Amino acid sequence: MSVFRDRAGSLLRQIFSQICDYRFSIGTAVLCAIYEAVKLLLEEYAFLDLGFEDDAVFRFAVVFGLAALFSETCFMEKGRRKLLGLLSGAVFAGLVTFFIGVDEDSLLFGIKGVFFYKKAQEVMAGGIFLMLVLTVYFSYRKTAVRFEEYMLTLFVNWMIVFSLYFILIIGAGFVCSCVDTLLLEGWSNITEASVILISGFFLVPGAILALRGTHGTNAFFINKLDGEEFCRAAAPVLYILSFMAVCALATVYVYAAGILIRWEFPSNEVFPILTTLFCLGMPIWMVTGSLLGESPYSRIMARLPYVFAPLILLQIYAIGVRIWEFGLTRNRYAGVMAIVFEAGTVLCWHVRRRRMEQVLLILSGLIVLTFLMPGVNGERLSEKWQQAWLEKYYKMAQNGEDLSPREYKRMGRAYLYLKQETPGGLAGRYDDYPADILEMAEMQYDGGQEKVDRYVIHGCKLVGSIPVEGFKSMYMLEDADEGLEPDFSGFRFQLRGTEEEITVDISDFAGKAMEYIEAHPDADKEEVSIYLRSFNRIDLGQGRLLYINHFQISYEKGIRDGRDYFKWNGGRNISGMMLSLKEESVF
Repeated sequence: MSVFRDRAGSLLRQIFSQICDYRFSIGTAVLCAIYEAVKLLLEEYAFLDLGFEDDAVFRFAVVFGLAALFSETCFMEKGRRKLLGLLSGAVFAGLVTFFIGVDEDSLLFGIKGVFFYKKAQEVMAGGIFLMLVLTVYFSYRKTAVRFEEYMLTLFVNWMIVFSLYFILIIGAGFVCSCVDTLLLEGWSNITEASVILISGFFLVPGAILALRGTHGTNAFFINKLDGEEFCRAAAPVLYILSFMAVCALATVYVYAAGILIRWEFPSNEVFPILTTLFCLGMPIWMVTGSLLGESPYSRIMARLPYVFAPLILLQIYAIGVRIWEFGLTRNRYAGVMAIVFEAGTVLCWHVRRRRMEQVLLILSGLIVLTFLMPGVNGERLSEKWQQAWLEKYYKMAQNGEDLSPREYKRMGRAYLYLKQETPGGLAGRYDDYPADILEMAEMQYDGGQEKVDRYVIHGCKLVGSIPVEGFKSMYMLEDADEGLEPDFSGFRFQLRGTEEEITVDISDFAGKAMEYIEAHPDADKEEVSIYLRSFNRIDLGQGRLLYINHFQISYEKGIRDGRDYFKWNGGRNISGMMLSLKEESVF
């Protein structure tokens, strides 16, 4: 008994010591999980709105949590620097959360809110990526092992975390389903709340603690993983993955040969396929080629990065042609940065194989260039490029010069990109261009050949206080139709927690909602919800009343190629509650 007590005490001391090193990042994850779980349950049971803008608390927690993790990793033993990093992270998270929460149509400093919204999104994405990469880099710097060995150990430890996480999810799901079905009549959200809590209390802390799996003492994870032992144990998996990677390489080379022979335009899928091949194949080749020792297999793996290198030229050709034809955009800018990273990784493998951690510094620099560097980031350079094309071809058309179909297309696409994709365009910067530019570009968006609008209807918490006198039963209903195209005239609802279904005609409700959003495309979620609450009660007859509580759909509608166009998008979420005068089941 004393041996068990001593070991348990030692384990608890190790856990407490490790958590204390990351108290702010882990604490943020735990508090955020508690808040989100409580919010979910309060909204479900008491229909309470905690008053925060949707996702604001979660967004702040993610940004601040990552900033705290970065500070705690870099300045673990330096109290003042860590405190400064935490304060800076809190300010950064607060500013990002504030500007993303600005109403898109409001004016801030004389500029439309959508401008700050888009800018804040860009800065937040760059900050998150940068902090993640640098956290891994500085965590590695605290170890005394090779970079490949550290990444291999980190990968294995993360697999341990995710495996245990899924086991906990399965167990918690089973227990909560029993409680939900037997005690709460199958209409609670405790299963979803348990997933949130497990994520905050186990998944995030486990992933954080796994970062230090190769230095110090660790209660759960592998402290040091020998590459040869691991590769011998995982040889079947490595051989299969390597064989698949070689097959993929061979397929791409055959395709590249076809391009050279026929001199054809490469398809859009080439670039993402090669990027995926690099992201999945390169770590396998480098780890096994570096840690397996001198064996024929390791020598083959060590040479595969060089086999991939010529394919970078195919990527350059593919994205270069598209930039030449259609101009620079944020996605194409990111593609260029991906090519630079791939080339830098192969170069490091050839020149400084013992210092492969430098690829993380290369990646950090490219993230700064893509998202954060003023004047030359992807968003700004793309806007400058497209603006130059727009002004060039528009002036040529105004001067009576003949433009080729390609130049008309470039002008039209540049106008569309600037108007719909850039913060300045969304804020009205390009509204001064006369309407005849649309005719010059042969893209008559005002009811002509090409005008497709995307509509999103999102009404939530539509049920407030409702009279229940005289009713015997209440049922919580959720969408039972998994198809992309809903049939509102015979919409299938499922009793939550069971397989029982009921078919209801909600076409009148859905039709009014779609008419409203098409007449008011700029209406926000609150405005839509207020409108939908006015008619969310549907009399089903036989003493049954249906109240729509959540209604979320997305679709595209307009004209494409001169014809009427309509398409349903994903993300449908429709739920409600039904009151019945009968005690027996109405299903």
